Amino acid sequence: MKLSVVSGVIYAIATCRAGGAVAIETEDGECVVPRQDFEDLLQTFKGQRILTVRVKNFTMTIGNFKMSVASFSPTSVPPNKFEWFGPNPASNPTATASQKSMS
Repeated sequence: MKLSVVSGVIYAIATCRAGGAVAIETEDGECVVPRQDFEDLLQTFKGQRILTVRVKNFTMTIGNFKMSVASFSPTSVPPNKFEWFGPNPASNPTATASQKSMS
């Protein structure tokens, strides 16, 4: 599974589907992790709405847990098609109104 961060959105990309979620305080980049291991890891944080995830020197840190990543790149490109995990910022009436007022 490839995890990518581009312009404040984190993307999880697997062979069968891709999804995105809004991220706070991000640095662009991408890494590759074993899908099942990553899913199992996320289950240990069930119920937590915000997770801090960092990747440095081929090591991913989530909370106090660390796991190695297969590859890392400081640059990334979003997938062409994806589903939103959680609220879609484009469908947020407040965000849409503020975007219209800026144009």
